[in-house]
Amino acid sequence: MMTNAHAKHVNRSVIRRFVKRTAKRQWLGVEGCAWVLHRLTGLALVAFLLVHLYTLGSVQGGEAAFDQAMKALQRPLPKIGELLLLWAILFHGLNGLRLILVNILPRINHKIMAYAVLAVSVAVVFISIPAIF
Repeated sequence: MMTNAHAKHVNRSVIRRFVKRTAKRQWLGVEGCAWVLHRLTGLALVAFLLVHLYTLGSVQGGEAAFDQAMKALQRPLPKIGELLLLWAILFHGLNGLRLILVNILPRINHKIMAYAVLAVSVAVVFISIPAIF
């Protein structure tokens, strides 16, 4: 079991390796890309939460203000944003499950699981296009 100090050291070394390999324009591998995307989707989900709370705040402006906000969300750009949000939620959740499985079952194939997470999240988004538009 890793101690907190050891975990911080491992995390710093992972970040250091990522920065060095990116600066050299070396391929990170599918696991490296999943690592980056997991962090980016986490940040995107926090940003969405803040925007969502702001939009819900339009209820305080009355029914007309809320209706105007909802009408603005029916345009194509927010619909594309909904698809990206769906992908971010799916990828972040499935990749989190992948990371749990990697820790529980160390002999599991990391690459295949990373490709599966990406494939499933993208497939569900494409299947959802008709429902969102």
